[in-house]
Amino acid sequence: RTQQADSLFAVVEHNYYAMKDKVKQSKRRPLMLTERKTGGVWYCPGGNSTMSAILRDAHATHLLAADKHSGSVPLSPEEILMRGQEVDCWTFHADQTQHLSYGNLLKEWHGYGQIKAFQRRNVYACNSSTSAYFDEIAFRPDYLLHEFIVMLHPDVFPTDTLRYYEKL
Repeated sequence: RTQQADSLFAVVEHNYYAMKDKVKQSKRRPLMLTERKTGGVWYCPGGNSTMSAILRDAHATHLLAADKHSGSVPLSPEEILMRGQEVDCWTFHADQTQHLSYGNLLKEWHGYGQIKAFQRRNVYACNSSTSAYFDEIAFRPDYLLHEFIVMLHPDVFPTDTLRYYEKL
């Protein structure tokens, strides 16, 4: 199955680099926040993580872009609020049976209301109980890159829809 595997990889690689090249035309580099508070901690991707690389390729930046960690970095929610008041877009995963809303998020933690993306209603949730996100992205990083480009640079693919995330 080597030929089949190489063929599938070539498709993913071609799609990924084509999208990466296309989004380079954008003049903006929006600030992206990922995930949400879990207990007293907010985990953000380190600057050398795979998520950080995909965000860079989506012509975005994130709070820990200059960090040297390759995995998630635990931050206090207060650190997020101090660093993240200029966040343009916020994405997170939720394993929830009910549809999330801005009101439900505020009931979960009032601090979310201080995030600029929350105030401007530019928040996206991926319901991991109904989405194939965790099953697919390890093999299809081009799908995730596409999601971020559609969210952050809607002019690049103006008619495309999201596969994993839903705007609140």
